[in-house]
Parts: sequence; structure tokens; C-alpha cells
Amino acid sequence: MNYRYFSFAFFVLVSLILSSCGKYDPLNDKNVVLDRRAYDSSDKFTLTVYYNNPDAYYDMALNPYEIRDTFHSAKREIVLYRIVFENFMEGWFQNKPVIVNDKEEYKKKMGNIYTVCDIKNHRGDTLLWFTYDDPDKKEPYMILNGNLVESNELLLTFAKTMLGEPDNSEQFYYLKNILLKTIPDLTTEQKLELIKLLSK
Repeated sequence: MNYRYFSFAFFVLVSLILSSCGKYDPLNDKNVVLDRRAYDSSDKFTLTVYYNNPDAYYDMALNPYEIRDTFHSAKREIVLYRIVFENFMEGWFQNKPVIVNDKEEYKKKMGNIYTVCDIKNHRGDTLLWFTYDDPDKKEPYMILNGNLVESNELLLTFAKTMLGEPDNSEQFYYLKNILLKTIPDLTTEQKLELIKLLSK
């Protein structure tokens, strides 16, 4: 009898471990978070969108680093505190990014970049960066941390709202709901930061 209870308890324990292991965690994926230490050492993260007007540099293809460091005509940023950042990461990355090994498509994408987004910790260490394409265009691919990956519509929708573009899509309301769920756990300062975003 004891053996039967032990076997059942062992089965339940293994099932719980497997089910918890089965959930995708973007914070532990090196293809998403470039430096886990940069995440662990901070409670405050800044998401920045750099926009480069294509009419200004139409005769040259700019790489993401040039756009971020020099060639951008607009810059938008928002502070995400740890609890909000974790909720957003889970919302943005519900599945592991699918890396696409297509050199031609990669070259094409890297040669047509107008907007770059990055997330850094309070010391300026980069956790991740990606190129922005309007999700309404239904582009199949994007660049994430230097890799060509299948487009992440939720991430791109958020970048779109950061640029001040109106968005009434389901993805936008889904992301707003993530924010609203986190509000009760935030400090007054953190709530003010979120109100600024939600009032856009």
C-alpha cells in the first residue's frame, strides 16, 4: 500500500516538474535576452524606439547600430520596471522565436531598416534589440538580436504604439490588459509611468 502511494506521489511530482519545464521562459533564452546578468542586476529597464526617416538617407543602407547611435530623426522611450517587464516579456514572447536561415532574406532585411528598438537595463547594458516593421504590413520576418526570425506581431504592435501611431488591433488591447493586471502591485511612481503610456 505504501509503495502504491509512493509511486503515485512520484508520478505527480514528475508530472509537475515536466509541466513547469514545458512553459517557455524568454528570460532564459539566449536568443531573446543577450545577457542574463544584465537582466538579473537591474529592476528598471528602458525600451527605446529609434526612427530614421528614409527620405533623409535614401542613398545609403544603414545598419541597426548606425540608426541607434547616429542616424535617427526621432526617439521614443518608456521605462518598464521589473514586474511590468517580466509580464511584457511573457506576453511578447509566448513561443520561442523561430530563427530562419535564409541569407538572401537576411540581407534584404538588413538593407531596409528604418526603425530599431532596444531594451537596456539601468546601466545601459542591452538585453535585446529588434528591427521594427509595421505589423499591418504582415511582413513574415524581422531581425531580433542580429538573427532573422519569424515576425512577432505582439512585439511589433507595441513598438507601433511607442511611435505614436494609433492602433485598435486585438494585439494592442491584449498588451494593454497585461499592463492593467500589473497595476495593483506597482508603486505610485511606477503607476505614473504606466499612466503616461496608457494615455497615449
